[in-house]
Amino acid sequence: MKRSVVTTLIIGVVVAIIVGGLHASRLIPHLALVSDYAHATRVVGEKWQYAFVLLLGLGVAWLSLSSVPRSRSRLLVVALLIELIGLSWVCSLYRVFFQPLPSILAVVFALIAAEGWTVFLRRRRPDLVQIFFAGHLSKKEFRRVSEEATRFDADPKAHEVSIVACDIANKHGFAREVQPAAFAETMGKFVRDMADRLLEAGAYLHAADGEGVVAIFGFPGGSSDVAEKTVRVALDLVEMFANSGKLMEKLLETAMSTWESARVRSLPLR
Repeated sequence: MKRSVVTTLIIGVVVAIIVGGLHASRLIPHLALVSDYAHATRVVGEKWQYAFVLLLGLGVAWLSLSSVPRSRSRLLVVALLIELIGLSWVCSLYRVFFQPLPSILAVVFALIAAEGWTVFLRRRRPDLVQIFFAGHLSKKEFRRVSEEATRFDADPKAHEVSIVACDIANKHGFAREVQPAAFAETMGKFVRDMADRLLEAGAYLHAADGEGVVAIFGFPGGSSDVAEKTVRVALDLVEMFANSGKLMEKLLETAMSTWESARVRSLPLR
């Protein structure tokens, strides 16, 4: 179950308990401006009031926590409050008393709680972005995630990605033939160059160490042409090393897996 659904249920139930308790203890006065209790022939029952409070609390919490823009969700909430008052007035025309205040309070409390939770998560977002993506994305892509131009959902879920893995062919044989310092320098240059070029291409740098370079395309922001882009980047890297004269011929034999479609799962936050 998604975390937003759990949060919606928690907010809706808590709001229903609070408003229901206030209503049961008679701390909420009758709103006689739109519905006259004294001249009513029928009264909306208590069970219906509690049902309305619970449903409205859940609905407003879900709306506020969804991807709907905040200005639009607030406008919908204001429209809902007007409709509740209008419903009470219509009921009064038929001498039916409907107490709108519990429902109105449920809407207001649910909106405040949901927006407060959203503000709390937004305050945590810069820290989460720093933890997950600092050093793993280029400055351009990191800025896009920080500014929410690239949507990042910290909840565990599957991503369609393509992976490029790069390493030096016959690396262990080469290590036996040269001095350790020369091998370390060559390996370090290879890793830095490959990592920089993959970052510039928009990849998520999963690993860049003595075992080689592994980059992921399609995370955190995916696209429909991620496999095609990955193949194009891999071929460009092969061509770049094939035309380069900076490394010995033995180092030009780069073992590169071009791409493979994979599904990876992001770790849940703790």
